[in-house]
Amino acid sequence: MININNKINPYINTEEVMLKFENVSDNILKNINFSIRRGEILKILYTDNTSADNLIGILKGVSHPTEGRIIVNKQPYTVSSISEAQTKGVCFVEENPIETMLFKKLTVMYNLCMPLANKIDWFWLRRKYCKSVKLALQDLIHPTDFEKKISELPSSIQQKIVYCKWLLFSPKVLICIKPFLISDIQVNRVTEQMINLLADKGIAVLIVTSNWPSLNSLKGKTYYLENGKLISR
Repeated sequence: MININNKINPYINTEEVMLKFENVSDNILKNINFSIRRGEILKILYTDNTSADNLIGILKGVSHPTEGRIIVNKQPYTVSSISEAQTKGVCFVEENPIETMLFKKLTVMYNLCMPLANKIDWFWLRRKYCKSVKLALQDLIHPTDFEKKISELPSSIQQKIVYCKWLLFSPKVLICIKPFLISDIQVNRVTEQMINLLADKGIAVLIVTSNWPSLNSLKGKTYYLENGKLISR
């Protein structure tokens, strides 16, 4: 059964490293080193798109480093696709996720449960799972919204659904790409609340963005990615 509440889990080992880059290099990146612990938020602010694209591409399996290694949950991390990354506990919230990550003509419940259905055999045939999803998210999503189509809901609720599906799936690491780029105060407020909630549940969150002002209100370290080099100021 799925069990989620809005309380911080007191049993989370916050010293456990979920994602680690050790001297990772390619044709652009140069000896990238960082680590993210369970329940930690790490922010990478980049100044050039090429460096960011290469970093994200390696995590997605689009490309591979020429040197160094990546560790996820104490295991070597090498993937060839986003779906393989997901099986290894690394998931993504893409830029403008309302448009790119939701099926607008399908229900909220279907959108929420798509990742879980890939994780749990016979998910759709067992009613108890859908019931537990509603129970788990009762403080986040109104009961009448689960059977509505995504397109029927305001953008702030759609944004919440994007993050709720990963809250249910509970990856080791969530990569958020430009999460605050949308110029909508209410949507950005929801995004901040959900990122904090995911971290409180023990999920390591990596934010990769070029939008500096949006990071000020989020806890966690900030690194700067410029011309392939990662630095802390």
